[in-house]
Amino acid sequence: MTDEKLYNEIQDNQAEEKHSPAETDSSQVTWLLFSAGGKTFAIDSVLVKEILQDTETYKIPFVPSFITGILNFYGKPYAVADFAQLQDLPSAKKKIFLILETTEDYALQVDDVYDFYSSHDIVEQPLMNQIDCGFFSKIITSNDISAPVLDVEKITEKIRENID
Repeated sequence: MTDEKLYNEIQDNQAEEKHSPAETDSSQVTWLLFSAGGKTFAIDSVLVKEILQDTETYKIPFVPSFITGILNFYGKPYAVADFAQLQDLPSAKKKIFLILETTEDYALQVDDVYDFYSSHDIVEQPLMNQIDCGFFSKIITSNDISAPVLDVEKITEKIRENID
């Protein structure tokens, strides 16, 4: 398949997605934009249980360096992963934690939290060789901000592999 045919097929698929009924459901999404390692990322806000700042963490021996320890959240231990280190970016300098709304007790350490954006302010785009899509599902854009969206399932899988 030539590059031009592939490009046309991608454009046709994107046009179909914009008119599909599933788009109605995603129109109600609220995105949380944050920074890690000097870059901006996004996560669906329903996947964040709480945002904590300057919470004490406790080291865990014999785990990769991106797992910075555990924190106590309402009496439960949450494994903390430095999202910047997970992406081979400079480590988080601040202690801001996104407590994830998952079946497992995990938190992401990030540098800063910017703001919440509703989906009517956002344009969603598929990933196309812009970044390693290993931990991302798509890219969102609003005005001058563009951010890859975290695939929380893939991130929690990576954390689980390294803790078990």
